[in-house]
Amino acid sequence: MFSSRGDAHHLYLQLKKERHLKENKYLKETADIQKFYETVDSHTLKLIYYRMVKEKNGLGIIPIFATGIPWLLFLFSNKIQDFLLIMGTCFGSFLFSFISLF
Repeated sequence: MFSSRGDAHHLYLQLKKERHLKENKYLKETADIQKFYETVDSHTLKLIYYRMVKEKNGLGIIPIFATGIPWLLFLFSNKIQDFLLIMGTCFGSFLFSFISLF
């Protein structure tokens, strides 16, 4: 079943089906993560928190590329158009001369 909800909802659906919750590997992993964070000092926890906030609020590199490419094409459209027209005329004359051989 496809759902656009997050990992917590998928875990909920999986746990809802199981009878022995203590044997679930995801819950064991979560318990290990909790034990680890309990051993970390508060200064390091603050740094981890700030890093998580930064990642949560950050857009990432792929959306920047996806929105940046059309802007680059727009900025350089005249040069790209001139280049394609020159290449098109060269390719067109080459194609015409190639066809005329036969």
